[in-house]
Amino acid sequence: MLTRQNLLGGLPELHTERVKLRPLGVEDYQPLRALLSLPDVIRYMNRNRRPPVERAGRLFRQIQSGSATLDSIHYAIIPRDMERMAGLVSFQHWHEKKGEAQIGYLLDPACWGRGFAAEAAAGLLSFGMESLGLRRIEGRCHERNDASAKVLLKNGFRYIRRIGMPGLNDDRQGVLVYELTSEVYFATDVLHKKN
Repeated sequence: MLTRQNLLGGLPELHTERVKLRPLGVEDYQPLRALLSLPDVIRYMNRNRRPPVERAGRLFRQIQSGSATLDSIHYAIIPRDMERMAGLVSFQHWHEKKGEAQIGYLLDPACWGRGFAAEAAAGLLSFGMESLGLRRIEGRCHERNDASAKVLLKNGFRYIRRIGMPGLNDDRQGVLVYELTSEVYFATDVLHKKN
């Protein structure tokens, strides 16, 4: 099992059928900034009353600081047919002793609808459960972000609760919380391998 100490020397590259997950590097910061400047990408992230540009800047700084300390693990999503960064998939709030983390992902709108986010999430989930020994992974998405919820559900997550956003007039401004436990992951993985 890999520990934070083991990973300080560098994260392994991960591969799925159509996607390469490369540890996020300095060369990815400019493309990441460009992705975070797209209104469709930032729309449902870090929801608060701040303007999108401020929210994007805050998220970018969180990604940089989390990568440096390995409180978060970030991978660039590189579709094999593109060979360029198309998005990001991450474990945030990694609590090594509890075996818990929160998954997050973002993808260039030009790549939406092709299954890349679900496949990248599946690759990271496999790494988390099998190599990091995670026992529980949480996923959160804005209530209106149906595509993000589908990524979680496709990967075996189950809905557990809704967090309201106080002070907002629109009742569909909440955050939906999902979870995937190691028991469910490994039971599902065994079923997939048998079929």
